[in-house]
Amino acid sequence: MSGFVPVNRALDLSQLDCGNASLDRWLRTRALQTETMRTVRTFVWDADGVVVAYYAVAAHSLPRHSLPPKLAHGAPSVIPAYLLAKLALSRRLQGRGLGALVLGEALNRCLHAGIHAGARLVVVDAIDHDAVRFYGSQGFTRTLIPGRMARKLSDVAEAYLASGG
Repeated sequence: MSGFVPVNRALDLSQLDCGNASLDRWLRTRALQTETMRTVRTFVWDADGVVVAYYAVAAHSLPRHSLPPKLAHGAPSVIPAYLLAKLALSRRLQGRGLGALVLGEALNRCLHAGIHAGARLVVVDAIDHDAVRFYGSQGFTRTLIPGRMARKLSDVAEAYLASGG
């Protein structure tokens, strides 16, 4: 495994098949454009020249009234967050616990970004019921917006420290 690297033109983005055509297409057609515009940062898992996973992160904010009390308590009316805009893993690697590894890498990147630009939450828009189940198993809570889930960055930091990170 070569690890996660920022998306760039030297990578072959055409080979990823995660089982969701819209996620595969976004990587091929939008990731480099959003990287150039600096609106979304995309990181790919380059496994010896083959992209087998990716995630994309952006700065975000959301209104407190869109959150359940557990997440909204004590927060300002507009809450700074990181949006985990995309997350995909090759079909051939699914079912091995590697989705959690990709998510962990993304959350770790959000933690490090939080050193320089504060945020209270990490937010995801789960694309289907399987994604809702996956993110729920990783500590994300449903918000009042259908499909949207969030996790406190302080909880991410606590879990990171508990794991010896």
